[in-house]
Order: sequence, then structure tokens, then C-alpha cells
Amino acid sequence: MSDKQFTASDLISFGNYLVSDARRKTFGNAPKGGVSKSERMKVVHDSDIQNWKEQQSPANV
Repeated sequence: MSDKQFTASDLISFGNYLVSDARRKTFGNAPKGGVSKSERMKVVHDSDIQNWKEQQSPANV
């Protein structure tokens, strides 16, 4: 695990990612394990953090 400390700006950026269309598109429409898309989106997943970090990389900014 990285010892990186996140700034307030990072946390705001991540929060914006959590409510973005980009995140919404990463979830399929079909229920997964009997859980609807809207229910799955209520939880922050490890993949959300990774996807956000990838968006923040210099190649994607």
C-alpha cells in the first residue's frame, strides 16, 4: 500500500469521479449477483480508486 497522502484537491476530484458519467459507464446495466446497478454504485470499490488514479495520470490529463 502506498504511503501517499492525498490533498483536499485529490479528495474533491475523487468525489467528483464517484458521481461522474465515466464511473456510471463502468457498471453494466444487468444486475450482478442479484444486486442492481444503482445499489452497486452506492458502494466505493477498489476499482473506483484505480480508475480514478488512471484518469489522474499525466497521459490522461
